[in-house]
Amino acid sequence: MPQNIARLDYQTPGATIYLRFLQELEQKHLIFSSLDRDLTDSGHEVVRNAFGNALDIGRVVGTVKMFRQVNPDLSEVDAFVYEASDVVMVMSSDAQRRNIDVRECKLLMPRKGTYVLAGIHVLREAITTGMITVNPPGSHQDQCYLGYN
Repeated sequence: MPQNIARLDYQTPGATIYLRFLQELEQKHLIFSSLDRDLTDSGHEVVRNAFGNALDIGRVVGTVKMFRQVNPDLSEVDAFVYEASDVVMVMSSDAQRRNIDVRECKLLMPRKGTYVLAGIHVLREAITTGMITVNPPGSHQDQCYLGYN
């Protein structure tokens, strides 16, 4: 059984904001209500408009795994999305950040909610391409976990 598990500390202010983002994004029908996190068609459109095809999924996944979570055996899905959204924001250009701010205001979205959507997009793309596996053998059964391939 893996011992090194990246977990989101739900007691921190950042985690509280993240959970509020999830709730607001769900209310705006940008994400589905589920523990494994996924975007609706509207959520995909927000990410496409903000980033096009410019998100380097492999770079984001690698940065989260090695530098943000220090090479865990498993990661909670929300711990991954939380870190991935922050990595996407840091990797975005100043012009992208300005455009995202404007779009979020027009859509009445929570500020920086686009980055949470991008983190979820990275999660889904990484699963599709086989970079990560959901609930790999040996993971706990108490919630959704990711294993890095």
